[in-house]
Amino acid sequence: MLGFDRSSDIENILTGDREATLSFLRAFASLFSVNPEWLMHGEGDPFYLDDVFYFDALEALPLIVSSKPERVFFTRSESYEGACTITLQYGPYNYRTLPNQWHVSGIVGATGTHQLVSLYKLMRIIYESNEIHGSGQVANEKTFNALANGSIFAGSVLGGPLHTNQDWWFALLDLDHKYVTSPHYGEWYGESLLDAQRIIRKVLSEE
Repeated sequence: MLGFDRSSDIENILTGDREATLSFLRAFASLFSVNPEWLMHGEGDPFYLDDVFYFDALEALPLIVSSKPERVFFTRSESYEGACTITLQYGPYNYRTLPNQWHVSGIVGATGTHQLVSLYKLMRIIYESNEIHGSGQVANEKTFNALANGSIFAGSVLGGPLHTNQDWWFALLDLDHKYVTSPHYGEWYGESLLDAQRIIRKVLSEE
């Protein structure tokens, strides 16, 4: 994938017997979603975080549509605040995590309420899209923070160990509790998710 003819060529780089070129380092960073500044200069966190800050989640929609990721992961922390981050997957080794967190809970002020509704609307668009595939994940607080700040490889957790609790975003979208699983939302995803739903319903009813 890196264009070498023999495995020994890359082995020599990894063992330090051959100095890596800048072009190799850039290619390696791009292929495996590694932060090039960290790889070349030891600055920042190891794994790639997008350098554009999206105040509202809906602001990321043009990027999602234009870059055509294989999957959009919505990862929510198990903490009561229910912080959520978005990761775009472009291949088995290529992930792009947005450097933002939005709270999916009742612990939001006026600004947080606006951002919560914006996140809901983005999820709704992706859920209803035939071209964009979404997925939900729930992570313990330590894993979530590591993912959100780029200190772990997104592919090591997304779709893997966290996969068992992936339906939280479907639950959030079910504002009217039409699914047969709705009586279990509080048990499965916490009362904070139900609080978030109540806030979203109120705002949407007033729009």
